[in-house]
Amino acid sequence: MEIFERTVKDANEEQAHHTAEKRAAEEARLEFREKANKFVALWEDFVMHLNDKQTFDAKLALKLSKAFHELEMSDGWPIRAVASNSK
Repeated sequence: MEIFERTVKDANEEQAHHTAEKRAAEEARLEFREKANKFVALWEDFVMHLNDKQTFDAKLALKLSKAFHELEMSDGWPIRAVASNSK
């Protein structure tokens, strides 16, 4: 009976671990999507300003650069994942 109880406990722990991993992966995808959407919106603003006023908005460019670096450093960034897997 003790072996059965340990087996059930191990299965429950494994299921909880699997569920937590799935939740973390989904949160990472959502975070990546939010950062990508922020970058795209800033890029649109930057291009519209450049086309309409034909001037370079340095403040907007800094925001755009920061948004890109945040996107690049997120868990969903594919190049970093490939680089870390090749080590």
